[in-house]
Amino acid sequence: MAVLRACWGIVVTLGMAALGAGGAHAEEGRDWRVGIDLGLPSIGNIALLGGGLGGLAGLGSLSESRLGIEYRVAPGWWLTADLDGHYSTTEGGGRTSRTTALGGAIGARAVIVTVSPVTVSLTLRVGASRVGYHSEGEDDQGEPTVSDSAVTSLSARVGLVVELALSDALDVRISSDVAHVGYGSFEDGESVTLGLDLRPSLGLGIHF
Repeated sequence: MAVLRACWGIVVTLGMAALGAGGAHAEEGRDWRVGIDLGLPSIGNIALLGGGLGGLAGLGSLSESRLGIEYRVAPGWWLTADLDGHYSTTEGGGRTSRTTALGGAIGARAVIVTVSPVTVSLTLRVGASRVGYHSEGEDDQGEPTVSDSAVTSLSARVGLVVELALSDALDVRISSDVAHVGYGSFEDGESVTLGLDLRPSLGLGIHF
């Protein structure tokens, strides 16, 4: 909780400092943004406590794709809500494995730098997710085997967004989580995690 309060304090402080900075779309009165972010290969993470929730932040794995909506409550200050997901499948050693993740989060985005038409923002997202694992194949005797497991997690994530305004109503952005704290529950127990992340995604948004 101390880490979460510290993260929130950073966002609030920078957000209040940015209220007068506005953004690339501030003068057009376009207070809503709807966008989609496609996950890129993750650069990896550094676990400061525990392990990565759901195993989604490993080197080379795809970050979650995200569908989100944002509303500007003041110049340079946005409230956010999004749904994110991830699906991957691998084959090897006579087995097929699938990973499926679905989650949602709410949060805030504060514009900290504006050099038109580019803005840089700091984000805080608090949400929940469920990651399912399915594996099937054959054992050494040729008998079919199937295994299923799942991880349910709660997390708070701090991130960065670099956004380029293409027009009054359209932008592209690259974003990434940079740190997280979370709690995960699974069949064999539970875990608390704290770490640094680089989980980039490439997004396209419409302002109205």
